[in-house]
Amino acid sequence: FGRTIELFVSSFISAWSPYMLSFLNKTEEAITQFGKILYYYTIGICALLACYFSLAKPLVFLMVQPLYYDIWSIIGIIAVSQALWGVYGISTTGFLFYKKSLLQMCVEITAGVATIGFCYLLIPSLHLEGAALGMLLGFLTLLFMSFPLNRRLLPVRYPVKRLIPIVSGLGIVAALSFFPFSSMEIYCTATTTATLLYFTFLWFFCVEKKDKDIILSLLRTRLLTSTANGSSNSLPNN
Repeated sequence: FGRTIELFVSSFISAWSPYMLSFLNKTEEAITQFGKILYYYTIGICALLACYFSLAKPLVFLMVQPLYYDIWSIIGIIAVSQALWGVYGISTTGFLFYKKSLLQMCVEITAGVATIGFCYLLIPSLHLEGAALGMLLGFLTLLFMSFPLNRRLLPVRYPVKRLIPIVSGLGIVAALSFFPFSSMEIYCTATTTATLLYFTFLWFFCVEKKDKDIILSLLRTRLLTSTANGSSNSLPNN
């Protein structure tokens, strides 16, 4: 359940790599543009992660046997871990621009060893949650090592202050999903409401106006194209 988010992350990475390499000879533009890419990736992936946290429990209770109900608690954590791989992909611009593949390999190996260590420490006491948290801490270790090293090579301007409320909002939705409500109906109502409020916050307070106009224009164009295609297909053949 949690790793289905890899479909979205892998799609992003596939598009990101050639886009990033197109800036090899435009370093000054890359310094600004890559920060904006991280900002909007964070908005999109956090909106998606909010759904993973709010839907995990009802989805698991609906689809699996009662013996496995406990897995709902780690779905969101696993999804966050996989989503951080996309953040790491954005962070590696310095490694790739300046061909520091050996340094990148050392960072990834160190993070992998750290993940094993975290799991070794956490699984005996936390069991299932310990394994999920160990993986999450491993990915965070990867980011904490990657960003400073890459910024020394390519000083990308990341909008850290603007990212804080986005991540904090996701944290609120995630925390609410673990609250022990008295019934599933109340739980679903509370988490769905929180998720919708979070979407509203992202759209009205985080997405810039010019980008909203672009998104709405693209949606209108796609809708009109789909409607036109549907109408032409419904016409009888001569």
